[in-house]
Order: sequence, then C-alpha cells, then structure tokens
Amino acid sequence: MSVRKIPIPEGNFLTRLDNAATQYRFRADIMPMSECNERQTVPVAEVYRAIGALCCAFSNNESVLTLLIEKLMITDRTSAILVFGTLNTTRARIDLTRRLARARLRRAPCLLRQTEKLLSGLEKATRMRNETLHAMFVYDEKGKDIVETQAMRIDERRGDVSYGKSRPMDRDRIASIDREVEHLTEWNRIMWIHLASVSNFVSGNASMGGNEPTDIMGESNDVSS
Repeated sequence: MSVRKIPIPEGNFLTRLDNAATQYRFRADIMPMSECNERQTVPVAEVYRAIGALCCAFSNNESVLTLLIEKLMITDRTSAILVFGTLNTTRARIDLTRRLARARLRRAPCLLRQTEKLLSGLEKATRMRNETLHAMFVYDEKGKDIVETQAMRIDERRGDVSYGKSRPMDRDRIASIDREVEHLTEWNRIMWIHLASVSNFVSGNASMGGNEPTDIMGESNDVSS
C-alpha cells in the first residue's frame, strides 16, 4: 500500500491543490507485465464477482435501516423511507439511527448495545465498499487482470496533499471481500431478529406512556425564547 505525497506551497487550499496537481502525474491505467508477474493477480471476472457480491449484500443491508428507523421513530413505513431517502449518505443514515436508538432504547441497555454493535458492523462494511467503488482500477498490459486499485480521494494533513492510495487486487484482497460478504449475510440474519426485539420493546414502552425521550434536551424541554 502506498500514498503519493505532493509538496505544496503556501496559500489557500485551492491554490495549493492546483499547484500540487501540476506536479502530479497519474499512473497509467495499464501496468507493465513485468511488474504484474510479481503479484498474485486474479482474473478480472473474479474481481467483478467479488465486488458485485459486496455491493448487493451491502445495499440490501443498508435498506434494512429503514425498518429500524420506522420502529425507533414510531412512525409508518412511508415516513421512514422518506427520512432514509432524504439523508443521502450512509454515514448520515447510520448517525440518525444511532441517535434514535440512544434516545428510545436508553431503558434497555442490552438492546442498545446490540444496536450499536450492528451499526458499527455496517460502518466497517461501508469502508470496504468505498475502497472498491470509489477507486480507479489498474489493469495489466493485456487488459485481462486488475492488478490494483487507486483511491479517488484527496487528503490534506499537516500541509501535505496526498492522493491515490493504492492497494493490490490479489487473492488476499478477494478473500477479504468474500469474508465481508459473509459477515454482511450474517448481519442481515441477526438484524431481522433484532428488529423484532426493538419493535416489542418500543411498542411495550409506548403502551406504558414511556415512548417519548423526554430527557434528551437536559433538565428542561422548554425551548421558548
């Protein structure tokens, strides 16, 4: 794994980035066979299969958040879907779900911990999905194998601009993607069981008049000026 670091002059970020870009040359999207032979490359069809399976498993699991949001907001399916769709990033959807859980499940610590664990698992899968979808793919000279990915991300840290973190697309990488798909499959199974527990608790709490998280704003809920 490598990160290309570019020396940057003084000035605002856009000026520095523009100057840095003139010094940076993108690696061609074809790698010489001599370098490819040193790696354990895999056929392009195998890469497509692994990435496709990851995307399908992740998308299906992310959509299950609509059901958890519905239970925690004590609302209907349409409203939950509208909230989910209005938040257009996975991070925002997970943040909302986590905050709702902390408000609604504060009297059920075990249930809350399980919710937090499930959300953390989805966050981990998000990072792997981004590593494959938000990247450029480098092929060998024959165009048959994908030998590495280069992240399409710019980082600015301590006066440096870095771009194009590369990772080899080898057998180990494919195996790690396949393991994540297995984790997502198990995540889905556990989440459906968890949804029933959350629904039972929230419904029972609401029937006893305890469905409103009245203490999330502190000692007083008076927001009048």
